Amino acid sequence: MINLADDILKDFVNTLIHDDPELKPLLREAINNVDGDGVENSTATAKWDNRYNSLVKVAKKYVLKFGIIKRGNLWKAIFIVGEDNSIYVFFNHKNLKGIIKKGKSNHYLKLLNFFNRHLDDHKPINEQLKWDLEEATDPYSDEALENQARDIIKMLEHEPSKVVVFAFNKSFISTVNAYVFNSKHEPIWHQDFTSLIESNYAFDLNSDNIETEKKESTTTIDKKKQIVKLKKIK
Repeated sequence: MINLADDILKDFVNTLIHDDPELKPLLREAINNVDGDGVENSTATAKWDNRYNSLVKVAKKYVLKFGIIKRGNLWKAIFIVGEDNSIYVFFNHKNLKGIIKKGKSNHYLKLLNFFNRHLDDHKPINEQLKWDLEEATDPYSDEALENQARDIIKMLEHEPSKVVVFAFNKSFISTVNAYVFNSKHEPIWHQDFTSLIESNYAFDLNSDNIETEKKESTTTIDKKKQIVKLKKIK
């Protein structure tokens, strides 16, 4: 179900799991809380912004298209388009499960699952991964939901061939899994990519061209004295 090169998959997986160690001190400096005694209400959002923007860098590295999903005034997400016109979206596993089970019908993930309607004849995968959907009265017509779904991917010339979800869990043992849902939001395909997680993973997106700043030494060295001393040691 996934048609991505191994190096792209690896970058996706490790971008989801590994945080930028410089993010927290930079955020604290930006909100005037360097000593950490104040409030940091924006920390979670900043982590997601960093994660999304890092995924955009991955897309640019491999010359893949990407789009921004606007959800009101407070939240923006991204999707990446594969070479086969598949769309890839990214979620925390706990949030994903909550959206599938109880999320509103006009949540962008459920709207995107509309483009997997050609997969509705696939049998849902084993009971272990069945997520017990809760039926709810839908205030939107099918046509209205379809129009909202098309609005999300309006930057694409053609409909996506399918929508794939990457879900990660950060804990003592982190995991990354990929899912494909049908238009009824039932999982019909799953693959575990946890084995691609690297410890001490270093991002090299070759797009920043940043050189480490070199600081001049504050210690004055008398080279003549060093030479004299070396001559005496014989």
